[in-house]
Amino acid sequence: MHNKGDGKLVEVHGRRNGHDSCEDTDEKLDSMQVEFSSVLTSQLEAQRFFFEEKLTKAQNAVKKEMEQMKEILAKRMAEKEETDKTIVTLAKDKSNLERKVCFNVVSIICNCTSTQ
Repeated sequence: MHNKGDGKLVEVHGRRNGHDSCEDTDEKLDSMQVEFSSVLTSQLEAQRFFFEEKLTKAQNAVKKEMEQMKEILAKRMAEKEETDKTIVTLAKDKSNLERKVCFNVVSIICNCTSTQ
């Protein structure tokens, strides 16, 4: 049997002869290895389940946030479209008003010059 610390061989004292004691020790070691593997497997499965659950929650949160962002974007795009229409309308109104002002100024100038 090997020492855990340095790996050197150590003598194992058995109840019967050395051969039976080694077999018992081998059986115990095999049993411990199986138990350790079982516990390790169980722990790894639990961790995997935990992190898969965490990942699923994160993915769902991102999906929800993306949907909210899409809704906000659609709303902002509709607002921009309305604003663009308003700008076009106001530009036409401005142009029409400028023409009217020019016409009125010309009319006033003409009326002033014709009355003199």
